Amino acid sequence: MNQSLKTFLRQEVFIALLLFLLPLILFFPQTLGGKTLVPAENLYQYPPFSSYREVVNAPDQVHNGLLDDLILQNYQWKSFLNQNIQAGEIPLWNPHQFAGQPFIAAGQQSTFYPLSILFYIMPIPSAYGWFTVLNLFIAGWLMMVFVRNIGVSILGGLIAGITYQLSGFFIASVVHPMIVSAGAWLPLMLLMAEFIIRDQPLFGRKAVSLWVVIGAGALGCSVFAGHPEILIYNLLITAFYTGGRLIGLLRERKIRQSMRASGWIAGFVILGMALGAVQFIPLFETASNNWRQQRTSLEQVLSYAHPPRDVALFLMPNVYGSPAHHSYFDVFTLETVPITENSHDEPINHTGWGIKNYVEGASYLGILPLFLALFGLLAGRRKIEQWIFLVMTLLALTFMFGLPTYALVYYLPGVNQLNTAFRWIFAVTVGVSVLAGFGIDALRQPHPLKRWFARVGMIGGGALLIGLGISRLFYGQFSGLVETIFRRMALADSAFPTVQAFYSYQFINLLMLGAVLIAVGLVFGLAGRVSSKKWGALAVGVLALDLLIGSWGFNPASDPLLLAFKPP
Repeated sequence: MNQSLKTFLRQEVFIALLLFLLPLILFFPQTLGGKTLVPAENLYQYPPFSSYREVVNAPDQVHNGLLDDLILQNYQWKSFLNQNIQAGEIPLWNPHQFAGQPFIAAGQQSTFYPLSILFYIMPIPSAYGWFTVLNLFIAGWLMMVFVRNIGVSILGGLIAGITYQLSGFFIASVVHPMIVSAGAWLPLMLLMAEFIIRDQPLFGRKAVSLWVVIGAGALGCSVFAGHPEILIYNLLITAFYTGGRLIGLLRERKIRQSMRASGWIAGFVILGMALGAVQFIPLFETASNNWRQQRTSLEQVLSYAHPPRDVALFLMPNVYGSPAHHSYFDVFTLETVPITENSHDEPINHTGWGIKNYVEGASYLGILPLFLALFGLLAGRRKIEQWIFLVMTLLALTFMFGLPTYALVYYLPGVNQLNTAFRWIFAVTVGVSVLAGFGIDALRQPHPLKRWFARVGMIGGGALLIGLGISRLFYGQFSGLVETIFRRMALADSAFPTVQAFYSYQFINLLMLGAVLIAVGLVFGLAGRVSSKKWGALAVGVLALDLLIGSWGFNPASDPLLLAFKPP
């Protein structure tokens, strides 16, 4: 083995290991720390378990009350599935809900999903953590591979992979394992579409049949994950990307290549759906009897979209609080104060006050990817892939914020399950991840805009920090303005007991934003002035730290022994 090949393999192993370690760090307690991702204490808020809370020493306050679905639904599905498999039975029917209902056909228990094997060979409470980490690794690694194969550097691929796997959308969606599982495979579907379009050879030989099979396998995994909505997103995003690439071929007058690629890609979709038919056909029949089959009006769907103020979620992940934050740091007394009631003297125990709940509203992608995506579009050599993902991202933003453009997808046949306009953040996450990868490569080249971006980051962050300091030192002069914001921001007074508590909580959010802006400005300022390894490592570190801190502690690390208790 020659030295260059050894270096390449070491590099690939290092990147893969990093993309595995980052989600492992985030979920260390739930994997290697002896805890479980299942919010076991939430079970003791409901009878008959609530009567035995003191018997098992279950906490009075749950870590995150928004995550009940994981214990009340998914954990029950996995337990029922395991019981039947151990008894040598196929759980086609669930007799425990209503007068009975289909079980495997419903899909969301992910019976046939490959990584579900973890739930069959490990204790279920332990399996959830590893299942999550492995799916996030797959998502990040596949995004990295896709981006590198459309002309982005190794560093750009790594930035794209980290942005995707640690995005607010994925980490908040851990409560729904089938969403994370289905979304993880989209980059491989995109990659196989790209390979088919450009007729990518393998070892000097045509390999289009192989790409069709791999693409079908990725689509099949998305079907087996069991979340029809994300499956539809995967198909729509792949179709949009394919359409953009084929238009590029037609502009180059490569009509025959375009038609051939269209046929092969249609083939991989058909084959993928055929591979997943054992799940998809009964799922389709079951979903046809779902309440969503009754078409919701366009106006009603748009009412589920984000309000305009949620743009702030792209800058601060916890700007509207969090159901996992049960206290705040008081910048006046320098003490941590528990949340026990709001300004209306109503008992509460967390700071969440968003119009959309935290899982639905999670939009944070990190500050660096936003800077990089914009810089790449302004300063780089724009490739067709950038234009495709730019248009897709802008369209998805209009969808998630409920603009009339949503009619473009509302009237598409077969999308009755897309009643959740806010979930188009998934497509935005894909687009920004890819565009950030291109942005890193543009940053490698000399360009006058680089200094301006550096100044915006460092001066903007510095000004924000100075402004915070002034507002604290002269709080008396600013208290009227703070109180006006507090009273006029819908639901803010439902989460905080006083104006000072609201100010203290947002002070920390803005402090973190200022620090990240300075760090991002430093990345842009050092690019081209020091070795690419140094500023590249800084970029990776800033991004990873930003996203890890943004989502840290949202998901529970519960005592698995609480799941072993059975009320008499």
